[in-house]
Amino acid sequence: MKKYIKILIYVFSLLMVCILGGCVSKIEDAVSNGVEAVIDTMLTCPNDELCPSISVIGMGTEEYYTENQDEIILMEDILPNWEEKIGNYFAKGKLEAFLNNAPGLTYLTEAQKENIEIKVIKKQLVEKTETTETVKVTAEKDGKEFDVSYVFAFDSVSQR
Repeated sequence: MKKYIKILIYVFSLLMVCILGGCVSKIEDAVSNGVEAVIDTMLTCPNDELCPSISVIGMGTEEYYTENQDEIILMEDILPNWEEKIGNYFAKGKLEAFLNNAPGLTYLTEAQKENIEIKVIKKQLVEKTETTETVKVTAEKDGKEFDVSYVFAFDSVSQR
């Protein structure tokens, strides 16, 4: 009888190790919270709180800006909204670079300009290292699905 109990305890322990090991590996294979928040924020459109007014450039546009000055939303106006939503996932000064030079505003301005809806359908982790995370995103733009991949880089002190 004691031998039976020892075997049962051994089997139960082995089963628990396998179950807990599976849970830990699933967490490591998931898209991190910060990356998920950034993707959802930049690909959920339209969102007037996060999108500056579309710029009109060229000769004769001074009058447009004078007439519509109260309705024009500048980057300085929306930056606090971005900082509130995802600012804590960026190193100091990097959020502005992300919005000015990276895909941060690409889909928001497209949705505003074309008057379309864009939403995230699925996020899939492609690769995860100590300093990067590559994510394939399936989104829907005006009823049609498309895929795009992003590589997020982390410095040694950033938290995912």
